[in-house]
Parts: sequence; structure tokens; C-alpha cells
Amino acid sequence: MPLAVVNMYKGSLHEQPFDTGRIRIPVPSGINQATCLAIDSNQIVLSGEELSSSMRNRYRGRVTGLAVENGRIHVTVQAGERFTIDITRAALQELNANIGDSVWLSFKSTAVHFFNNEFHFFQSPILLSCAMLKDNHIR
Repeated sequence: MPLAVVNMYKGSLHEQPFDTGRIRIPVPSGINQATCLAIDSNQIVLSGEELSSSMRNRYRGRVTGLAVENGRIHVTVQAGERFTIDITRAALQELNANIGDSVWLSFKSTAVHFFNNEFHFFQSPILLSCAMLKDNHIR
């Protein structure tokens, strides 16, 4: 089973919201401090229009890349920060999204994982580190 791409961002969280310097990301209450966050690419919803839903994080962006890997479509969207979203080929066809198109991405605050410096992703041997980031992208 292929692993999802992890969107990682440096920033600061002191109370609410997490601030990357480019976007502000609302987080669940009770999380008061973090310097990095991670969002699994298959936890982000891509749509042609803004969705009215319980998802607290909604950003308008532009498709900047499309890539196929192991039957998944990795859609890269610039929405203040660069996001990678995993969707199926059928979903891409339904959205009719192409490079340069305007889209919306949405995700629940509970889909965000916060950490300071290092984090073992989903209790796996995969170690994420803020030191891996340069301009909020994996080096």
C-alpha cells in the first residue's frame, strides 16, 4: 500500500491559530504550542467551489501540478502554502481540474498533527523533523 504524501509546515502556535507566515490554520482547542504541523495528503478535500461544511480549514488556490503515482493523482495546489492532495483519477475527471485552474482545498482541524522538532508519524517508524523543511517544503 503506497504511503500518502505528508504536507509539513513550520510556523508557530501560541493559542490559536497556527501561523506559517503565509496562512493561518485553525486548530482544535487544547493545543496551545507547536512549531511544526503535518497534514496527510489523503485527508484534504479538493473541490471546484467552497464547501459549506464542518471543515474549519478552507483555502482557495491554484493547481500547479498533477502527477500519477501508484494509481493516485497527486494534485499540487498553491494556496498561500503549497499543498499536495491525493485523489483518484475519477475524482480528477469529475472536477475537470487542470494546471492553472482555481480550486478549493478543505480539511478538518482534527486532521492536523502538531509537533515540536520531531514526530513519529502515526506510531510508525517514519520520523518527521522540522529540520527537514526549507521554506516549508521537504528538502
